[in-house]
Amino acid sequence: MARIELHTGDVFAAALFYGGVLGWAGESADSCQVEYSRGQIVVREGACAGSRPVATLGGAAVPGFEGQHRWHTSFRVTDVDAAAGSALAEGGRVITPPRGTGGRREAVLADREGVPFTVVAE
Repeated sequence: MARIELHTGDVFAAALFYGGVLGWAGESADSCQVEYSRGQIVVREGACAGSRPVATLGGAAVPGFEGQHRWHTSFRVTDVDAAAGSALAEGGRVITPPRGTGGRREAVLADREGVPFTVVAE
């Protein structure tokens, strides 16, 4: 998995809720680094500064799902275009066609039930 994102109307309330439930911020070595950056809460793996983001909580919606508050998952794949083709072949759909180049190439797809997810290039 590359990252998870929560699209919500109140990032601070969500951060307090999930931080308390999941123990994101704290004194233990297992805690995460939690910061507010560019209008969203960023949760980084481990307490070390500069560690990779594992979750974000923000107000922007997934394309095609505006106004719906939900978690959104992104998965790393070797070939974004092939993953989009496989989603169609398996009965899913492409919400946002593959775009970008290199490690920034991504596409927003949906499974058979319409649940959106993003695939990003490794």
